[in-house]
Amino acid sequence: MKQRLRNEFYQLVREDPDIFEFIQTSSLDGVWYWNLENPEEEWMDSRFWYALGYDDDSMPQESLAWQKHIFPDDYDKTIENLQNHLIDPMYPYDQIIRFRHKNGSTVWMRSRGKIIHDKNNKPVRMLGANLDITSAMNLSEQESLLAASTRALPVGHLIEDKFGNILNANDAMANWLGYTSEEMRTMHVLDLAPDELKPKTQQMINDMGGAVVDGITSLKKQYRHKDGHLLWGLLNARIAKDQSGNVRYIVASVLNIETEKELQGQLHQKNLELMRANKELDKFAYAASHDLKSPLTGIRRLTDWIYEDCKDILPAASKRHLDLLDDRVMRMERLLDDLLAYSRVGSTYTDTQEINLEKSGQAIIDLLDGAKDFKLIANNKPFTIQRIPFEMVLRNLIDNAVKYNEDKHGVISLDYSLDGDDYLFTISDDGPGIHPDYKEKVFDMFVRLKSNDQIGGSGMGLSLVKKIVESHGGSVRIESDGDSGTNVIIRWPRSVNES
Repeated sequence: MKQRLRNEFYQLVREDPDIFEFIQTSSLDGVWYWNLENPEEEWMDSRFWYALGYDDDSMPQESLAWQKHIFPDDYDKTIENLQNHLIDPMYPYDQIIRFRHKNGSTVWMRSRGKIIHDKNNKPVRMLGANLDITSAMNLSEQESLLAASTRALPVGHLIEDKFGNILNANDAMANWLGYTSEEMRTMHVLDLAPDELKPKTQQMINDMGGAVVDGITSLKKQYRHKDGHLLWGLLNARIAKDQSGNVRYIVASVLNIETEKELQGQLHQKNLELMRANKELDKFAYAASHDLKSPLTGIRRLTDWIYEDCKDILPAASKRHLDLLDDRVMRMERLLDDLLAYSRVGSTYTDTQEINLEKSGQAIIDLLDGAKDFKLIANNKPFTIQRIPFEMVLRNLIDNAVKYNEDKHGVISLDYSLDGDDYLFTISDDGPGIHPDYKEKVFDMFVRLKSNDQIGGSGMGLSLVKKIVESHGGSVRIESDGDSGTNVIIRWPRSVNES
């Protein structure tokens, strides 16, 4: 029956031109017929020229016509194959040729041919057929490029079927887990999961394979190395569907974050150690302050007793000496208080409260010695800030403005504005000012612009201000010409709640 149908088909092709036309248009992209006795004569099917973007009627039926559109390298290969086929008919005339399309793009053709001999076995004609394989070649080229790119990626890459069977793994993924790519193509994703994560991993596969979710984004999870130890990776995965909308593949990338996890662990440990050290330092500072204050308190009581018992017989010079001793004790106590406050900066006071400069500033002035004759001009618009450290800054700056004003009266101004995500505070006074040469030096510890006898205090006020401001992410600077007052400019970041 097979032979009968074959003969019938051949007969049909010989007798019915429509059948040949159907075969030609349905399965081929051009038939050609070449006169080897007169090589300039060649007939090219219209479908060939159509594939190159030309109208058949405008193209000459000669062999030189198609030769003008072939890539030179491929032309040489075509002639070589033709010569081999002429010498040995068993050598196939079958090659892939590139042609230049009318629009400049490349058209890939598979060209096959067969020599026809006369009764004397002389080659007289050649029959051939072309098949446009451009789409397949472009796809193959894209697949090769994608495969090369995937292999070269430093990030692990997996392709799985919708059931979690690994179809492909790039070198980065395989090497990271101690396998070869070939080994991984025989594995299931569950083989890479720690035992305790297998149920969750299976659920993720089910959800993506069943199109319940489109993918997974930035999931930190552990993978099992071939030798059994666990590694941390950052997983991103997406599903790929066919034209019918069915899930075919799960495509995943895994970034090695083992170093990041190790650093996070080290950082966490260092933070714990730092917290312990801060607690110990806080205890030490408090104990040291208390232990140092105790003898000072005893000295003060002793001077008070001496004064009470002997005030009627003490010479004036001795009374001055006792007053001076009492002043030194008070100054030492204040220094210890400032040192304790300085040691605690940055470790507490994170809560924010609503305050305004007018109320806070006036409350500070009311409590300061010698400040009753100073006038306060302040912005009374409320704002939210870490109240305790900010008022500590404000108290030190107002205290300095009062202490260093030789007239013992003056004007202190407090203002603020918003500058992006920051508060911008300006604390101004009309005192003697600070010489430009000292605008940075005054922030050092124990620095005074006047002697201890002229100005009380520990000399830590501005250094404490700077430490508090900088510990909250801000900055402080001084504007002064050294003759007419001082402006202290503070930039203080607003917290998330404030902005």
